[in-house]
Amino acid sequence: MFKSLLLDTSALDTEILKQVNTHVFQSFTEINIRCIAQNIDLNELTHFISDSPFQKDEFLLISNQSSILEEAQAQGIFCLGYCPNLQFLPTKYCIEDLEALDVAYLKLLWCRFRHLPYKIVTTRHLVIRELSGTDLKDLYNVFQEPEIKHFLPEEPDDLEDFIQKYSAYIKHEYTFYEYGMWGVFHKETDKLIGLCGFHAEEIEGTDEITVGYMLSKSYTKKGLGKEMVRAVVRYGIRHFDFSRIIAKISSDNTKSQNLIKACSFNYLRSITQNHISYELYEYIPKGKQLITSTKDASQRAFLDYQKHPDTSVYGKRYH
Repeated sequence: MFKSLLLDTSALDTEILKQVNTHVFQSFTEINIRCIAQNIDLNELTHFISDSPFQKDEFLLISNQSSILEEAQAQGIFCLGYCPNLQFLPTKYCIEDLEALDVAYLKLLWCRFRHLPYKIVTTRHLVIRELSGTDLKDLYNVFQEPEIKHFLPEEPDDLEDFIQKYSAYIKHEYTFYEYGMWGVFHKETDKLIGLCGFHAEEIEGTDEITVGYMLSKSYTKKGLGKEMVRAVVRYGIRHFDFSRIIAKISSDNTKSQNLIKACSFNYLRSITQNHISYELYEYIPKGKQLITSTKDASQRAFLDYQKHPDTSVYGKRYH
């Protein structure tokens, strides 16, 4: 976790700065918060850091100055752009409102900076987190189980291609969407036992958020399937404000259908895609209004971007 947060106050008036000090950062008890002078230059910043007990990679700099952000990043300092007016800043992550900062978001930034998997949620028996490169051989072994391989849309690649493919997935999917298919680990053994998460998919001409999951046979019939799906669905609603979540399940996979119904998903209809029959189930959170028009969808997309801004460039390449 970052040990010192540096706030360049050049974009803040007195009232905003007072609000920042009294409300925004009051929960950051383990982080040294420093507001540095307006229009700071790199020499001042370097001098400030050299006099600090912390290392360069333990700082987070928040600024609206393109030049200082570029120079600080070149020095190995992690930077967060502050752009209340939606201007372009040369940083991978930007925020429009300092009130969007909280401990969870700082932990996410720390993981992105350190190239570490972000922990999504912990349940009674499970830890659900982003995958890392060291998990991929174990994940490949799970994919080889006959009960899982039978329902995969295509045969798994050989191990080398599989690792290359999922390394690209880890690199691009999580940082672009901030969600994806996450690893499910048994809490007692830290063993990878499955996957659970979300992905965007077009179903009969409509863009949907679908939940996907798989669980190693050795861990089925223990209640862990319901535990992971329920935890992930709650996380999606709380953190991404999903108005509807779809489950698309092979028509012959009755065990998965029973599981999703036990997680309060309601049956919708049968569909056929690529000559394969599927059953659709939906979950609509209480109090949520289902988006039914293009205008509503555009408004929701804009609101989602405001809540989860990401200026990263997305390109799905293996290298």
